[in-house]
Amino acid sequence: MKKIRNKRMHFVRKGICIVCVFLLFWGVAACTVQTPQEYYSQAPLQEQQVAGTVYLSIDCSTVLQNMDLLDPALKDSGLIPEDGTILQETEYTFAQGDTVFDLLCKATKEKQIQLEYQGAQDSSVGALYVQGIGYLYEFSCGAQSGWSYCVNGEFLSVGCDSYTLKDGDKVQWLYTCDMGQDIGNALAS
Repeated sequence: MKKIRNKRMHFVRKGICIVCVFLLFWGVAACTVQTPQEYYSQAPLQEQQVAGTVYLSIDCSTVLQNMDLLDPALKDSGLIPEDGTILQETEYTFAQGDTVFDLLCKATKEKQIQLEYQGAQDSSVGALYVQGIGYLYEFSCGAQSGWSYCVNGEFLSVGCDSYTLKDGDKVQWLYTCDMGQDIGNALAS
């Protein structure tokens, strides 16, 4: 009886090893290895896919007036631009259905700007949430600091993954140190 049990355990262990080797092989085969240049290079949209042109800028100049609130680790890091401009207004083409978030991802990838966000399923507000751009995060410059966006000078009450771009839109990502009051966000009131 003991011999049969040992034989059975031997086959079970062998089966588990075979499955593990298969999964390991499949996992390695599914990986794509790219150089940083390959990763950051963007294939331009095909002419028939271009829905229009938009403009994007990313600004954190409010931090410059609130250096006393800035995380000490960031003060001497060289990560905060001297003029507060992370990305000057830049022209981009977009495809039909692209959102403000799609544009932000495209631009930060192309310009190699760090971006961190939380998906809608992980966010307490139920919408995609941008946590940090250029290593400047929510709460990096005080308890009421973080990133907001506006389109054509208007702050919107929808998440950046919900606003669909229109031809000619001017999108700004602005860092606030005062829950939006310092960047003109009336929605913050």
